[in-house]
Amino acid sequence: MNYKHISFTFLVFFIILIIQSAECSANLWENSKKNNSPAQVTQPQPAVQRVPDQEVIESEKATQKKLASPETSTLPSSSEINSSQKNYQTIDNLARNEPKSKKNRLPAAVTSEKEEQKKEEQEGPQPFSLEQIKARAAAAAAHWTRPSRIAKVIMAGDSMMLGGIGMALETKFKTLSISAQKVGKISTGLTHSKRLNWPVYFKQVMDTERPQLVFISLGANDCMPIIDENRKAHKMFSLSWQEQYGLRIGRLLNSALEINALVVWVGLPVMGKEPYNSQTKILNSVAERTCRAYINCSYFDSTKSLVDSQGRYATYISDDKG
Repeated sequence: MNYKHISFTFLVFFIILIIQSAECSANLWENSKKNNSPAQVTQPQPAVQRVPDQEVIESEKATQKKLASPETSTLPSSSEINSSQKNYQTIDNLARNEPKSKKNRLPAAVTSEKEEQKKEEQEGPQPFSLEQIKARAAAAAAHWTRPSRIAKVIMAGDSMMLGGIGMALETKFKTLSISAQKVGKISTGLTHSKRLNWPVYFKQVMDTERPQLVFISLGANDCMPIIDENRKAHKMFSLSWQEQYGLRIGRLLNSALEINALVVWVGLPVMGKEPYNSQTKILNSVAERTCRAYINCSYFDSTKSLVDSQGRYATYISDDKG
């Protein structure tokens, strides 16, 4: 066996392998170099700079010069601050002393009503005017004739009349053989007409029944404001309220006066609780003053009938029989 020939063949084969491995390494190196190289960034094209106008350049220079100057500093000086404060104080004083504009000023009628309410709170209720009531009473009394005899009696009112007072009067007149009838509705009054319009209802009763004597008791349900025919509101127990309430009493008395009927207005009794007791005093005062203006009306004070010896409200009182 020729060992030399084998060794030479093996050496040639080995050299070929080395050459091929070197070529592979070179190829791998080139590929890795290409992959690791940074990507080329496309540089943006520079924007075309616009040359400013000459006026803009001069304006910017003037502004910079003004800002750099100490005389035109953006911060106000102490003298400017003091002057500004004085100006604001002057304006504030003028605003306080200046009268309100017409837009914010209250109408004269509202102002007078406010002053009237304030005066009433300080001085208490004052007597209301009877001019309209007296004028209506005088006109209605022109043709009035006093009845010669009492043949029929009407007792009109709310629960005060339909309950206690009316029942007692009805019993008394029956013993005298005089016709007596109770009319009205509970929880009604002259300040509101939702449940019963008293002036209209009362005139219908007078024209239909034509009594010679009428007893009226109203007011227990009238402690509330009044809305008159012109939709004007009147504060409860104010002077205008009292006048409106008196006029409504007068309408009832006029209806009785037209048929020559006598009227006895029964005042409200003393009440057990405040302020209801004080409120009934005002109601009684209006009713009494209105009755005095009418020739056919007499006022009966019932406050003395349900009080004790000291004038206070009493549920039970003693008579001659104890």
